[in-house]
Amino acid sequence: MEHFDLGVKLSIYLSAAALFLCIAYGLFRWNKDGEELKSAQKWEKEEQKINEDL
Repeated sequence: MEHFDLGVKLSIYLSAAALFLCIAYGLFRWNKDGEELKSAQKWEKEEQKINEDL
């Protein structure tokens, strides 16, 4: 195996770490959008009620 410069090694390791962090975050947040959608719909209804009162 060739000897790489420290900057090259660091970029490879940080890219791999970012890959694994993104995968872990995706697995953790899997199907959580439904909860946010419900709260957004509730907020939208409250906003419509306020606008009607004005």
